[in-house]
Amino acid sequence: MTVSHSAAILVPLALIATACGAARSAGSDASSDVEVVPPSKTTPAIVGGTPKQREVLHEILSGIGPTRLESVEIVTDLEKDWGAPPDAVGYGAKSPHRDGYARWQGEIAGEVFARRSVQLGLPPVAYIADESSASALSASTDEKLSKPPLTLDEAEAALKKVVSTAREHGASAEARVVKPDRLAIAITFRTDAPARFLSRGLEPSLAPVTGFDWQRFDGQYVKVVDAKGAFVLESGAGYSVRPDLEGCSPYLTLGGTLTHQPPPCPVEETSTQAR
Repeated sequence: MTVSHSAAILVPLALIATACGAARSAGSDASSDVEVVPPSKTTPAIVGGTPKQREVLHEILSGIGPTRLESVEIVTDLEKDWGAPPDAVGYGAKSPHRDGYARWQGEIAGEVFARRSVQLGLPPVAYIADESSASALSASTDEKLSKPPLTLDEAEAALKKVVSTAREHGASAEARVVKPDRLAIAITFRTDAPARFLSRGLEPSLAPVTGFDWQRFDGQYVKVVDAKGAFVLESGAGYSVRPDLEGCSPYLTLGGTLTHQPPPCPVEETSTQAR
């Protein structure tokens, strides 16, 4: 389990699932909005590690589908500060600047690699890192593996509800299902009324997937954009929201209520004045 990162701050937001094999639709009423991503034939460059470690990591990276990750590294020369076993390794992923989806893909690949390393008797993974942070990992996988994996049918049924509920709240939704090992899900919402959607539509739209036990799947990514495709909110490997809409988001950044008060949500402010 990751010790740091904003996953500890937020309720789980979304899942991503993929199946090995050709892509298929998730259902007749949402086939254009839910994509099951097949394994990618090409993966980022893998630096370092043994042939077996690279083989395992290659399979995981293939499962996350097409990615803009530039490279991943298995680090064997660890600093003593990590307090890891002598044979432990580190994992680092390099992604393009401000590419939140690629950064998320790199993080879930690292977490799965750590779990698979324990299962296969490979050197344990002490941490996963990217250009901006590093997170210590626990070597235990018992808790995760004690839960049955989320099935593709369960994920697709939930995602169809996500799509239909988002429409009721004036937004479109597109979901990707990938399989680094267990399932993982990425959802992008597009809305021409971002303040209203964050305040009143985001949580109801995500409800079909937030009810899943996070130990049953491998990753979650959510993004909200406006009608022009501009950034509004992103959660995956970290969490961020457009500054002027912080007060509309149902989720808080770390220390958000301690360091400053977010600006009032324009929708809620208008509603109060109307009364």
